[in-house]
Amino acid sequence: MSVVPNTLIDTKVRRSSHLALWRERLLVVGFVLLLLIITAVPYVYGYLSAPEGRVFQGIVFNVADITQYWSWMRDHGTALMVSNRMTPEPNDPALFNTLWLALGQFQQVIGWSEPVMYQLLRVVGGGAFLLTLWWFVGLLVAERSKRWVTYLVATLGGGLGWIWVIDKYVNGLTDVRFPLDLYVVEPNTLFALLTLPHFLVAAALLLATFGCFLLAERQNDDWRGYALSTMWALLLGVQHAYDLLMIYFILGAYVLLQFIKARRILWGRFWGLAAVGFLSFPPAGYFTFLTTQNPLWREILDQFSNAGVFTPNLLHIPILLGITFIITIIYGIDRIRNSGRTIFARSDRTTPAPLFNTQFLWVWAIVGFGLLYIPADFQIHMLNPYQVPLALLATHALWQWTATRRDAESHAQDSKTTKSRWSLLKSRRFLAILFILAVLPTNLYLWSWRIIDLRRAEAPFYLSPDEVTVLDWLEERSSENAVVFSGMEIGQYVPALTGHRAFLSHWAMTVGFFEKRETVKAFYDSATPAEDRYQLLNRYDVQYVVYGIEEHTLGAQHSNIGSFDPATDTRFEEVFTTAEVVVFQVERE
Repeated sequence: MSVVPNTLIDTKVRRSSHLALWRERLLVVGFVLLLLIITAVPYVYGYLSAPEGRVFQGIVFNVADITQYWSWMRDHGTALMVSNRMTPEPNDPALFNTLWLALGQFQQVIGWSEPVMYQLLRVVGGGAFLLTLWWFVGLLVAERSKRWVTYLVATLGGGLGWIWVIDKYVNGLTDVRFPLDLYVVEPNTLFALLTLPHFLVAAALLLATFGCFLLAERQNDDWRGYALSTMWALLLGVQHAYDLLMIYFILGAYVLLQFIKARRILWGRFWGLAAVGFLSFPPAGYFTFLTTQNPLWREILDQFSNAGVFTPNLLHIPILLGITFIITIIYGIDRIRNSGRTIFARSDRTTPAPLFNTQFLWVWAIVGFGLLYIPADFQIHMLNPYQVPLALLATHALWQWTATRRDAESHAQDSKTTKSRWSLLKSRRFLAILFILAVLPTNLYLWSWRIIDLRRAEAPFYLSPDEVTVLDWLEERSSENAVVFSGMEIGQYVPALTGHRAFLSHWAMTVGFFEKRETVKAFYDSATPAEDRYQLLNRYDVQYVVYGIEEHTLGAQHSNIGSFDPATDTRFEEVFTTAEVVVFQVERE
């Protein structure tokens, strides 16, 4: 009888483990590619289904914000510091965002259009988050099936906002009763991947910061982990400065809790936290200075409330965040009830940090929830990426509850341990599938809703060929840096696609947005005195006035008397004409 050497057995085990690891990595990459393809479908549909007389602009959601980013990207292609072109007031150049700076520089090299560059961001930025999320979940979850359930819930899950969709159709409403229970992007990975991928870039940097900090802690306060955590926090600060609040408060609360439990200062973690805080703060300090000391930017920051997008009240949070939030709340109550208040119990300094760090996740869940209601107009951004700790805790809760059931069964039926474990496996598998299916409906609706909306081929996602032609004509004269006066539909595209400044373009970046919106309506109203128009145009140094279908409609709506056609006034010279849109140049006295 031959004996197989232990070294040969160990080699085979290592090879098998290595092969399984690569298979899982390939499966993750395949899943990421699948999500990128699925979220590209609405864009492909927009281009392929565009009817005659309509031109798809490569945006499926939130046109005003995306064209704002395109404007920054366009201008940063040739300059480090750029002006805000979404308002007619002259303003000093500033550095807005290094992400769009990097994309602008790359655009200059490769020569791709703004819509194509945005798709590149979707693929690279979205893919980076999905891979970073897998890495982060893997840091905390060892069991393969549990890791996959957590990952799928965090990537595919939405809230319970779909109930308002049913309510809308049942009661024949024009829109859902509570849009902020449904259309918030930040805590929804798939929706962000579809519409606003730069949120996922920030989320990836935040996860990398947290993950490297936890790795450093786990490896006896390895300074290299803290250095990497600091680097990711710095990169986050120059892209999404207000997201640093989550890092400072969550990591700060986590280290403070460890100090309370250990009854001593954990110097490695303390200096790691100090490095993250002090070295990542300069970008946040710069943006704070810009938005508080510069009068124009101070007014822009004050206008963030114009969007009317704030964190929903406490009664609506379970609907927005959905089943993972509800399970996490129940799990937290269950832990307090069954194990008592042990969060401040003295810790054993010799015990290594656990793989599944529930302490950190609870700090993130609790402190992160408190950040949702900070007295700032950007409070709702603190939801990015709040779905991650909820998915981790909710999945862990399901595993704990089913494990408790197994323990009870095995104690009662020691002779039937195998059968009990098989029962556990089946119950877990059933609950996991049910869990994943339960978090899907909202995103199924949001994805299909984008296609349904695009079928209408309406502004602002589509423009007429004449409007596109006018934008192209204005772009050829971009060196003039002129102010273009128009309605919002064209105005929001003017900075991004022509390089000119727009009189009316963005709900926050246009200074005095609501006043200017009313001013545009009054300008195209035939009842407005001519001298009022001239004074307005001179005050803002307007060079071009656009008169198309939207402008004609705005004038008629303002007083129901009729719209003003600049062709009837000799001070306006026709410089470019199409069948639907005419561009006039303002003659100066």
